[in-house]
Formats: sequence, C-alpha cells, structure tokens
Amino acid sequence: MDDPTEEDQVLIREDRQSRIQGIRIVAAEILCDESDAEGTFRSHPDTDLVLDEIRELAKTDQNYENLISAVKQGFPDISSAPPYVRSFKAIRDHLAVGDGLVLYGNRIVIPNAAIRIVLRRLHSAHSGITRTKRRARSACYWNGMTNDI
Repeated sequence: MDDPTEEDQVLIREDRQSRIQGIRIVAAEILCDESDAEGTFRSHPDTDLVLDEIRELAKTDQNYENLISAVKQGFPDISSAPPYVRSFKAIRDHLAVGDGLVLYGNRIVIPNAAIRIVLRRLHSAHSGITRTKRRARSACYWNGMTNDI
C-alpha cells in the first residue's frame, strides 16, 4: 500500500474531528435532561467532564483496552480473543475507535466501569422507562444495556 497523500491526511484529520464532535454530541445527549421541540438535545456544560471521566475509566478497564486493540487491528483472531471482546463479534464491522473511546455507529461503547455513572445520568431526568431507553439507545451502548436500564 502506498503512503497516504497529503489529501488523504486531510481527509483522515477531518474524519477524526468529525468523530470527536460526534462523541461530544453523544455525551451531551447522555447528560441532558430534556430535548427541545425538534427532539434534539441541548448542549450541556459538563459534556467534556463526563467524556474525560469515561475515558479515564476506560483506561483502567483491561477488557475495554482489549476491545480497543481488537477494533484497531480489525479483530484478527476473534476465536481466541477474551470473552468480552468476543461478545462484540456480531457488531465488529460497525465499531471504530475515536478519541480513546470505542464507537458503535454514532454511539459510545461504555466501559463496564462507567456503566453505573451513565445509568445515574440517564435516570436523573426522571423521564420514564421508555424515554430513558430511547435516550440511552441513541447515545451509548453496552452489552445488556436494556436490562440494566
């Protein structure tokens, strides 16, 4: 494979910035208690703090680190991967890594250590189970999320 051209490098940087912006939007959705008339979530002043907290917890979670590595390598040997990584086999083609977090489409894959924090934030709106599940499904993902909510 040839070295990336300058144009390729620009596209890579733009894609990275787009992913980072997407992550910030998702974090705002997790944090926000209400949506506006169009159903979009307002920005929240603690967005970066929550993302930083999730990132820090991700760094301490060996399973999550293994998942990041597998995603970056393209899941080379899924059959011998740790159980946590194997649990993502069905969706592996939809996973990407951006800004230290695993993304499933436009949702953040939440590390196990951060699930309790995210659940607390999701439930803080007291918007009922259906709206809470909808909000969670639009912003984040972890195995067993629906049951945990």
